[in-house]
Amino acid sequence: ALYQRKELIKEYFSLKEIEHPMDVRTVRRPFSQSDIEKVLEKAVKNGVENLPSVPKNFPKNVQFLTGSADELAKDISENRIVVYHFWRPSCIDSVSSLKNLQKLAQYHSNQITIVSILSPKFTNEIKTAANLSSVLPNQNTLQYIVLDSNLEFWKSLGIDDWPTILITAPGKDENKQYTLFAVVGERGSATNFVNEAVEATTAKFSDSSNRMKQPKLFGIKTGAPIGKELNDPWGIAVDPNSKRLYISDSGNHRIVITDYGGNYVGVIGTGLPGLKDGKYKDAQFDSPRGIAFDKIKKILWVCDTGNNVVRRITTEENNAKGFGLVKTIADGGASQSRSDEIGSILAVNQVADDLERVLKEIGYNLEESDVLGYKRGLRHPWGIAVLDNFVYVTAAGSNQIWQVDSTGNILKPIAGSGKKGNRDNPASKSLILSDRVRFAQPMGIASATGSLYVADSDSGSIRRL
Repeated sequence: ALYQRKELIKEYFSLKEIEHPMDVRTVRRPFSQSDIEKVLEKAVKNGVENLPSVPKNFPKNVQFLTGSADELAKDISENRIVVYHFWRPSCIDSVSSLKNLQKLAQYHSNQITIVSILSPKFTNEIKTAANLSSVLPNQNTLQYIVLDSNLEFWKSLGIDDWPTILITAPGKDENKQYTLFAVVGERGSATNFVNEAVEATTAKFSDSSNRMKQPKLFGIKTGAPIGKELNDPWGIAVDPNSKRLYISDSGNHRIVITDYGGNYVGVIGTGLPGLKDGKYKDAQFDSPRGIAFDKIKKILWVCDTGNNVVRRITTEENNAKGFGLVKTIADGGASQSRSDEIGSILAVNQVADDLERVLKEIGYNLEESDVLGYKRGLRHPWGIAVLDNFVYVTAAGSNQIWQVDSTGNILKPIAGSGKKGNRDNPASKSLILSDRVRFAQPMGIASATGSLYVADSDSGSIRRL
């Protein structure tokens, strides 16, 4: 039974079976490759007109950030597969989904049209429209990106969560696209499902008549050139010994060094997105966020969020050879601190909700067991702080707090089950990884007087450990 359940987790992208508010005919349920084929075969045989529809024309107040309404209308009029993606820049899963769709667009560039609709939850998210390079590292994109600041398009379809992806096909009504698949939420298996569904859909519906001879490449305006100027800085750390500031220049994929007066001293990283260790001039980062300085060991710690890793930087002053070194010490895998029989059925990228159902079926009380929180992967490390001999990281994508020892040899989760929410557990430290404790996209973290303070962004609260 355990073996069969393990296979089920790998194959299905969700175990929930609840109606989705977008349409009474759209249901969240398991989908295997054979299910995808059945949906498409039925759509081809019976037509797509009975499926939930999406209007081809956007409301007038929607603003095109890449491309134009006329260009999109022309693309859609050519009976193409259209993927609609509802996202927001403050949601880690949304940004991850945006980047995954960029890769999908490159692979199917002449067969599908991708429209990513920025649908803000917070007013401040609208500002991202002026600097898309902060969320898309490359200066060009194959996606249409539009801003639905008043959520008109979002509300007209009944979308209720970020990210949501609709895979649509053309039908007899030239003013509509028809939804074959709707995917809500981002995780490793959901990304795989979208890739498989698009692959199968293009095979069924796409032919030479609706393929672009030359895919459209839209330019994205960058907020600042690679130079001494900053582009979307996220974090800052202070070295009182050398009186320097270290700034995570996220949009430029590097760490900028200045003195206390803000005068430029140097830079760590090439400025090109990538994952490469070594000397300052050779190292590469991808959208670094949190940054902290260990004043005692004189070590700089960086959350390299785009690469899903934590980096340990030996400063120039702390290296006998006279140059700084960047080293990757913690990647996005699961904790290696636990090895028991339950480890075999927990996949690193699995969804907490799915694991919850599996563990309950085999007899685990998740409020009295730490098993759910122990095998979560480190997803989207965001904030970082030093306390005593340890480094603490907010895993915004895993909804947890993680701990790294100062050498970088031991990496483990220390708080949160991985399910999103706001639950405290002041009574028992032994159950801090159980489902009695939940975080909701924790980001900022700071240490003081033996405690950790966490900015739990999606729950709108400050938490103390």
